[in-house]
Amino acid sequence: MAIGDILLTVARRQEGLSEAQDRLNAAQDRTQNQLDQIGYRFDEMGNRVDRLTEQMGGLAIQMEGMIQQAEQDRSQAAIDRADFRSTFQQLLEVLNQRFTSNGH
Repeated sequence: MAIGDILLTVARRQEGLSEAQDRLNAAQDRTQNQLDQIGYRFDEMGNRVDRLTEQMGGLAIQMEGMIQQAEQDRSQAAIDRADFRSTFQQLLEVLNQRFTSNGH
């Protein structure tokens, strides 16, 4: 094999290696872009989870307030019922005394 043929073969292989390197670099760029997109999506998902966590915390506080208010309302309703019964009983006693003292 002549030196010219060897140099031509080396040049072709060099060209092939250069093309392979270009393809590898392009593939690496695509992979990096995909990783960047995945990272961005992951960050966005993390932000959404953080916002959702904050909202859930706010809802939990609201629910606690509503539960406390319901307990207070239930207690007040029991007091109101007892007051109503007492007032009604007093009214019945007064009416009963009037009608029985008038001879009716």
